[in-house]
Amino acid sequence: MSHPNAEASHPFLVIGSGPSGVIAALGLIRLGHRVLMLDCGKTPEKDAKKLGLQNRALPKSGLSFAVPRKTWFGSEFAYAPVGQQLGTGLVSSQARGGLSNVWGAASLPVTAKDLESWPIDLQDLSPHLAVASEELGVAGIRDDLESIFPFYAEPKTALDPSDQARLLEGHWKMRRDGLAKKGFRFGRSRLAVSAKNCGMDGHCLEGCEKDAIYHSTKTLEKLRANPSFQYLSGWQVIRVDEGPGSDPDVQVVARSLLEGERTFSAERVFLAAGPIETTRIVLQSRPDASRTLSLKYHPYFLLPVLIHQAVQAKSLDRLHTLSQLFLELDRPEISDRPVHLQIYTYNSFLKDRLHRVPFLLKRAAVIQGYLHPHSCDPIQILAAPADSAGKVELQFLAPKRRNVVKKIRQVSQEIFKNQFRLGMTPILPALKAALPGADHHTGGQFPMAEKPQSNQTDRLGRISGWKKTHIVDSSVLPDLPTATLTLTVMANSHRIATQAVAPNRLPHE
Repeated sequence: MSHPNAEASHPFLVIGSGPSGVIAALGLIRLGHRVLMLDCGKTPEKDAKKLGLQNRALPKSGLSFAVPRKTWFGSEFAYAPVGQQLGTGLVSSQARGGLSNVWGAASLPVTAKDLESWPIDLQDLSPHLAVASEELGVAGIRDDLESIFPFYAEPKTALDPSDQARLLEGHWKMRRDGLAKKGFRFGRSRLAVSAKNCGMDGHCLEGCEKDAIYHSTKTLEKLRANPSFQYLSGWQVIRVDEGPGSDPDVQVVARSLLEGERTFSAERVFLAAGPIETTRIVLQSRPDASRTLSLKYHPYFLLPVLIHQAVQAKSLDRLHTLSQLFLELDRPEISDRPVHLQIYTYNSFLKDRLHRVPFLLKRAAVIQGYLHPHSCDPIQILAAPADSAGKVELQFLAPKRRNVVKKIRQVSQEIFKNQFRLGMTPILPALKAALPGADHHTGGQFPMAEKPQSNQTDRLGRISGWKKTHIVDSSVLPDLPTATLTLTVMANSHRIATQAVAPNRLPHE
């Protein structure tokens, strides 16, 4: 609980401004506490947006369907190097708002089956899923997917689907029973996007000109308007020290290029730096921690398809180009958890590659697929001993991929076998499997457990020996959810932060 003298006590300290950081801070502020957020806080280069908008008009070439890296109007400011990589596609972020600056806004909740290995259940997490859903502003419609993925807050107004998506959705509805027998369930995409602000300009994947897509700096700005919240950017946290004695007893050592090294005192600390930076901070803070960790990830692939029915060219002029439809494939012989498939119809990615064959654009779409982490071995994190400055270097080792590539091909074959039911034909030679970790859906290296062992955390994200330092990002997820990640991470972060200081109080009270 907070110190009786709120004015004299040190604030709660949140490390990181990504989705898990801002939702933790929001929960603490709503409980009446003071919060200090430390953040690297990198922002886009000057004129990046202006230059990005100008470059949209430039002609592109090439038919390559390599897995692209999403940028913010051409800027890669959201990405930071992670250390020595051996066959992985991992990225970190030191940006204000973290990787939410470049995400695809897809927002589905965790399922009860996903929580089987967690020390909490869906009843524990549900009120926090409602808070996170409301903050994200999840937009969608009530359809067949609701039986798998219920809404935890009233859905916001959905974006209008493209004509290609309407054709596919109508085709699927007429074949609902046949698709279900083959393991397919479908529905409209659910996106953290404000429909009223969307310009429907067809450039969502390159940066939203109208700023309609949620990113955590939106919540950060709301927090900064509160006098109980303080935000300090330009600070990289080195370590967290918990010592004996009375409050405050948590010291956070951070470094700034302008001010050098400084120690901040806090009543409690909530570590939300993302799985890579959180690993560094924990290992630099805890020399006794294991130097070998396992990082879970969603295997990720792109599969171009041709829709059997073409649309009119004029219907490609005004539309959103985020995911249009979700398709879930439940085939236990392929994976013990459903495979999540996101359908992208006409977009800049396709336009750049097919502009010389415009008749294909009326039929072209892309499936972005995610397998559950159970389908693959985890990425290994190997940490060298800390140097004289206390810095830990990390090495990331990719697992063997033969099995997961086999499963991705099985999924593609299932789509091919059911092409007439699905109304689209996959272009199998163009299938591209991404490197492990390239989807940014990673975590679980410090998993929560009922009885934590080495490198595990308790249900409040505390590693053994820490009483007032809580990890709240994806690092503590015992298992990654079947589909998307952000909504679940935010809900769990809000749960940890609020229950750490008010264990008997529900979010809506």
